[in-house]
This record gives sequence, structure tokens and C-alpha cells, in this order.
Amino acid sequence: NDDIEVSKNFDVLMWVCVSDSFVVNRIIFQIVEVASKPYIVEQNSSLDALKSLLDQKLHGKRFLLVLDDVWNENLSKWKVLRDYLFTASSDKESKGSKIMVTTRSKNVASIMGSNLQFELKPFDKGECWKLFVKFSFQEAEKEAEEYPRLKKIGKNVVQKCNGIPLAIVTLGCLLRSKSHDENEWKKISDSEMWELDQENNAILPSLRLSYNYLPPELKQCFSYCSCFPKDYPFVVIELIMFWMAHGLLQPTREDEDVEDIGEFYIKIEASFSFFASN
Repeated sequence: NDDIEVSKNFDVLMWVCVSDSFVVNRIIFQIVEVASKPYIVEQNSSLDALKSLLDQKLHGKRFLLVLDDVWNENLSKWKVLRDYLFTASSDKESKGSKIMVTTRSKNVASIMGSNLQFELKPFDKGECWKLFVKFSFQEAEKEAEEYPRLKKIGKNVVQKCNGIPLAIVTLGCLLRSKSHDENEWKKISDSEMWELDQENNAILPSLRLSYNYLPPELKQCFSYCSCFPKDYPFVVIELIMFWMAHGLLQPTREDEDVEDIGEFYIKIEASFSFFASN
């Protein structure tokens, strides 16, 4: 929504995280909800009601819809959703509407019938190191050169991240939190966690390492987030109130505000890539 070039070419911009559950009704609900802001769609709306709302929101408008993190390989489900979308916008004014899909599966890209595909490549060694230094050292490259042993360990960590930016940022933030403690850096570099889930391109090992190094109180708060559905859009104050209701935010000083503790926890977990800002 912040990109001027994109905004001026489309009347409606929508971003929906699909993930591994491709339920057509749910996706239509999410699309209508995003397109209808600030109006909140009823959770129990019937499919006919959702289709009617979809038609109201998209008819006569050029739209850009991003379906993020798609894993569905069922062609019939995709056709149903596609037909709903383009039936709702089937007029001259809607010409030029686009659907963009992000996926890690080439099969999904093929099923979607895309005539334009972009395959994101891993970062090269130079880009990886530059990104890692930015997040792991306070004064970036200058400071990295002052700690040759840490630099050597950092190079080893970067190599294990397989060129995946999320893994690099996550581990960079974690190592930065360990300051210049060479033993702590080496523990992370030599962890057995790297032997797990290598087929996932180092993302899961890096996140698991970050989770393992969280203080117990932050681990508990993050674990309670599993009470929410996958890809749930958290609102900061709502999450803090949820943690408060379960007694997870305990002040250590009399003058300490519980809500401030919650905000601090969220900032730390976001820095370790457990939360993504919208």
C-alpha cells in the first residue's frame, strides 16, 4: 500500500496469507475482509454472502491480489477461487487486474498457470556477509574487523544459512544479543541444531536456535501464541492483554508497568523474526 507506483495503477490492493490450508471459503472471507477495511466481515457469513460482498468490492475496479505462501497443488480448488475472483470483476473497468502468488513449490507455480515467474535466488557470499554484519555488529564492518575470531565464527554461521536472508537476519540478531562473547558465538555456530531440517534451507534451525536462547519468560509468552490460528494477525495491545490475562507478565520492580513489559517482549521476539510487522 505504501508503494506509489503500485497504488496508482490499482483501485484495490489486497494481501492474503494462504499457507498450507487452501480452503476456498476461508480465502474469500480473508479477501473480502482485507478489501472491506475498516468494515469487519462476520465470521459466520455464508458463501453466497461472501460472494455478494466480493462482487461489491471488486466490480468495476482494477485490483492487485497477493496470495502469499501458497502450498495448494489441487487444480480444481484453484479454479474455483479464480472463477469467483474474475466473475466478481468481469467488466471493462477491471481489465488489468492481477493476482500475484508467492510459493516455495514449483508445482504450485505450474498449477497456477502463471505466464510470468520469478525465482528468488539465494544471496551470494558477499551479500550474505554484508547482511550478517549489519545485524550482528553494532558498528558494522568496522567493528567486525576489530574482532577477527568473531568474524571467523560469523563466516561459519553465514555459510550454514545457505544464502537465506531470514536465517541470516535471525542469527545475526541472536549473536548481537550475545555481545562479543566468543564462547556464546561458538556454541551457536557448533550447535547440533544445524544438523536438523537441512531440507528447509536453514530457516527452521536458525529459528529454533533463537527460540532456545530466549529467556524462559519470553519462551512462555511465545508458546502461548500457539493458542491462535496459524498466520493470525496479532494486534500489539490485544496480545499484551492476552498475556496479562494468563499472568505471563510479571513486574520485577514496583514502578514497572505491565504493558511496557509486554511491548518490550514483543520487540525482542520481533527482532528474532518470531513476529513480522505488517
